[in-house]
Amino acid sequence: MSKPSNRNWLLIFQWLFALGFSVHLGRLAWIQLIDPTFPDETQIPETTDRRWVRPGQRGMILDTRGTPLAMSQTMLTLRADPSILSNEAPRMAAMTAPWIGLPPDRLAELYKLRYYWNSNRVCIETNALGLRVTNSCPGLSPLQSVAIKDNLLPEEWETLRANLRGLKFEEEESLKAYIKKHPRDRAKRTERARLSARLQQLRVLGLSSDPREVRSYPNSNLAAHVIGYVVPATNRMGRPVDDLLGSMALERQFNEQLRGRVGAVETHKVNNQELAAQRELDLQPIHGMNLELTLDLGVQSIVENALARAATELKPLGITAVVIEPKTGDILALANWPTFVPDRLRSVTNNSQLLNRALFVPFEPGSTFKIFTYALGFESGHLLEDERIDCENGRWVRQIGKHRDVITDEHKAHGLVSLEESFGQSMNTVAAKIAMRVPELEFVGMLTNWGFGRPTGVPLGKESPGLVKHPSIKTGDYRWDTLTQSRMAYGYSLQVNAMQLAMGVAAIANGGWLMEPRLVKRLVNPEGAVMRENPPRRLRQVVRPETAARVAHLMHAAVTNGTGKAAFLNEWTVAGKTGTARKYMRNEGYSTDHYYASFTGFLPVEDPQLAILVIVDEPSTAGKAYYGGKAAAPIFAEIARGTATYLAIKPSPRTAAPEPADHPAPASPIVFPRPESTNAAGTLSTSRSQLAVNP
Repeated sequence: MSKPSNRNWLLIFQWLFALGFSVHLGRLAWIQLIDPTFPDETQIPETTDRRWVRPGQRGMILDTRGTPLAMSQTMLTLRADPSILSNEAPRMAAMTAPWIGLPPDRLAELYKLRYYWNSNRVCIETNALGLRVTNSCPGLSPLQSVAIKDNLLPEEWETLRANLRGLKFEEEESLKAYIKKHPRDRAKRTERARLSARLQQLRVLGLSSDPREVRSYPNSNLAAHVIGYVVPATNRMGRPVDDLLGSMALERQFNEQLRGRVGAVETHKVNNQELAAQRELDLQPIHGMNLELTLDLGVQSIVENALARAATELKPLGITAVVIEPKTGDILALANWPTFVPDRLRSVTNNSQLLNRALFVPFEPGSTFKIFTYALGFESGHLLEDERIDCENGRWVRQIGKHRDVITDEHKAHGLVSLEESFGQSMNTVAAKIAMRVPELEFVGMLTNWGFGRPTGVPLGKESPGLVKHPSIKTGDYRWDTLTQSRMAYGYSLQVNAMQLAMGVAAIANGGWLMEPRLVKRLVNPEGAVMRENPPRRLRQVVRPETAARVAHLMHAAVTNGTGKAAFLNEWTVAGKTGTARKYMRNEGYSTDHYYASFTGFLPVEDPQLAILVIVDEPSTAGKAYYGGKAAAPIFAEIARGTATYLAIKPSPRTAAPEPADHPAPASPIVFPRPESTNAAGTLSTSRSQLAVNP
């Protein structure tokens, strides 16, 4: 069989080309002459330029177990364009009301066209030379955006948008049916195209959504003073921008690390379809880093519930509690009452709700400070473990020049007492004698080495450093005088904040190491990579282990046989100390009606796992409830029992329960000479003023 020649192949290709051309020519004739078509009525025949903003979410704040304390979510604001919807306002309101969840009459009112005075309006005009120019022509402009509903979830918007695109209009359906029967009616086809374009604007452009970031706090008021809150950011002109600004506590201190960076897309659309290939800007958003804390939400809940119950009973100005892990310095809980809900700031009726008393309110601690007085006595070698000290039968009189200094106690002891008895019964006379044995500079140096008078560094804002006077200052409000050291011995004439006191007690619990208080464990990026780690950090050893052990023994005795019996627990051994300090009132001196009641301690004594501090500001004085042993110690016990149970701390060997606590009457005031000026830290004032001693 012979192969076809080249000429035959050429004829075959010619016939194939002619056949294809004929097919296309026939299709063209059909479209143009027999069944002409018009632009798809489902498209909007216009080209638009648009800039999309992609919000970068703010990072989460997590507790030590990964439970979110603060988190962000992209929410949408549903908006309407009255310039598009106004002609169909009643009908569109009736059709969309079930999906939006608002009454039809309310929606119809929002969909109506309204105008506003636009001072920036520009008009295109023809000047005397026949040239078209732009001129400023302030006047009324149609309002093109009205907020309909806030906090719309993205999935809710997608459902609403799908329903909108599926809307059917009676006139459109009638035209479709008519044209199907009369396909050659050009007038009706044109009418249908125009109607469909207008209705498609209603479906696609009548309602739109604006994304915005919403910060939520899923645990209500828990740890509010640690987390803080955010507010909408504004630009230099005071106008809101698409960002959140941390305004308190961690939200503020770590604002730059937490906040996300917005992305953006500048694109072109034709018939509401993006031309992705023509994007001029395509920036991905950057989400903020996550903050992992040492705080344990379970412990925080136990603490805040205890404070709320105590507030109902004691009716104080405020209560503060801190729970520390002594070996690491980790803050497991930090709570204040009264408190607030971070995402319901409108419910805040008093600024005291926003006050973090643990760091920003310095106070004179009273007898809880005797912990450090005894520790400094042991550490300096001026106090022996087995010695007995004369308590002066509860009244120690010192002759200082022409004046007498009198320190009094209320207790049943007489003569020589052991250290266990003097500490357990909170004897001011003995504490003052111990302090006076230590040289002034050595005494102050050891206190400042312990961290008093210095900020602890907890990253929650500018912290009050407290006040420790120095012997070199002999004039002014913060001068050192002949009474300063004896008053500091039992917690007056100096100021501390709650965190300093808690970390100081934690140092006794862990064998003498002052730890850096740790609140933030690490910063983690959205992909899970650790960007910054904060391991536990020892600052310095403030006392020897044997000194810490001796003071711990005294604190344990104060709970079993002293003023801290209300803090006793059957399951775990407790070491602690009570404090009741009269408040210094401006222009009045030390009050006989306003007190700080406190209790601080740790457990279990044989292997301390928790150090806890409770401070009650002005508890009710009814029934002598203002004593540290009555107001603060029971709160300590509730927190300690609940936290130890929650953390499954091994119980201590069973110990005998103490006898019921005996709370003595308020101590008699001390009468001593004072210069004319005074200050809140306890500097002396009038010539014969009174300063309360405290059990």
